[in-house]
Amino acid sequence: LEAVEAKYDVQVHSVISSSKMQKKVASVLRHLDASSTVTPAAKPRVSILRAKASDAGKLISITEIAKREILKGKEAGSRWYQYIALGEEIKDTEADHDPTVIEDTILRGADGDGEDDFEVMKTPFERAIEGRPKIRKVAVMSLFLSRVSVDELKKRYTEQTN
Repeated sequence: LEAVEAKYDVQVHSVISSSKMQKKVASVLRHLDASSTVTPAAKPRVSILRAKASDAGKLISITEIAKREILKGKEAGSRWYQYIALGEEIKDTEADHDPTVIEDTILRGADGDGEDDFEVMKTPFERAIEGRPKIRKVAVMSLFLSRVSVDELKKRYTEQTN
């Protein structure tokens, strides 16, 4: 990504379930608009759309609408180039603590005969993992969309074009 950012004008769009598709499409099209690059020194533009696996369908829909709009835009027959990268992010979540049967019984007071309560000792394993967050890997899809071929991405990912 650093090699791409050095040579190209990159804009990253995060796609989540609450994202408005039309706003994302408009943002991608504004960034990729070829008429806004009037100076020869201007860098070619690349839009990167990123989404978790659960929102990948929305990411694909946004991209397909943007590609369709590029084709029927001012410059009929305009070309687009697409590259897809699949990866993963590490996500920390709080460890769930489900009460054991013994803890549940003690908390509910199921045994009302007045016996002394006792403390349940944790196993060495429970003591070792207590308080540590769960680490999960979440699948992420990154889609690169450009009006020009990007050699750095072409070498690493498959290029798709119209």
